[in-house]
Amino acid sequence: SRHHFLRAATLAPALFMAISVVPASAANITVDGTNCSLSDAIVSANTDSAQSGCVAGSGADTLILDADVNLSASDTTGSTQIAGTYAGLPDVISAITIRAGSGSVIRRSNGNICTVPTDAANEFRLINVTGAGAGLTLEGVRLENGCANEGGGVHVSDGASLTVVDSAFEGNSAFERGGAIRLKAVAAEVRGSVFDANSVSGTTQGSGGAIDIASGLTVLADNRFVNNLIIGNPIGHGGAIHIDASAASIGEIVDNEFAGNSATEGD
Repeated sequence: SRHHFLRAATLAPALFMAISVVPASAANITVDGTNCSLSDAIVSANTDSAQSGCVAGSGADTLILDADVNLSASDTTGSTQIAGTYAGLPDVISAITIRAGSGSVIRRSNGNICTVPTDAANEFRLINVTGAGAGLTLEGVRLENGCANEGGGVHVSDGASLTVVDSAFEGNSAFERGGAIRLKAVAAEVRGSVFDANSVSGTTQGSGGAIDIASGLTVLADNRFVNNLIIGNPIGHGGAIHIDASAASIGEIVDNEFAGNSATEGD
């Protein structure tokens, strides 16, 4: 009857909503350094599949550091050679948060002395973030002793994004640009973090002892930049931060502290 038809038509949307598939929630992957390494956890998150002792990722995943991470060699299989340098960890190509737990440090082994650009064996940055849809968030972690031609700690490129909150970059170095971070055609937000003793040390020119911004929308707020340097360069720009005025789109730079940063042309 017409009455029955209207009743069925009214119920159909509610029934459809009741049986709709709800997307799986993001995974928390615990990095304990024994059963699940940070390298395997990144692959798990990128591929949504279990790796070694790491559970499978599912969408935008959070990797919880329950052990510090020491990297002794570049990952020439899992990372991309960008600006002449591989990373010590697999590329981040999906949405990943790395959050401090019982551990908080990601470092290139202090035993690896690095002199870029001639020391290919020991030269590697910590993390590449690359490609549209890739996004790395760092929460409460410390990145140390990365070494690369560009972006000694983290290199972000090709439409990826970076968010840094309450974290630290210490003692990272580059030969040309971005001792700690190099941003190229990306969106980035850095808040409440410390950049200490990062450096660029090329022989002809260099930029961004801590951060080098080539292009993209960037927010820098409530950070501390101390003792970041451009050294050994007859032409050096930005002991703490260098912004390429012809390409960068800056959203906000506010309430940052600068102390002891040095470059030949602008601290």
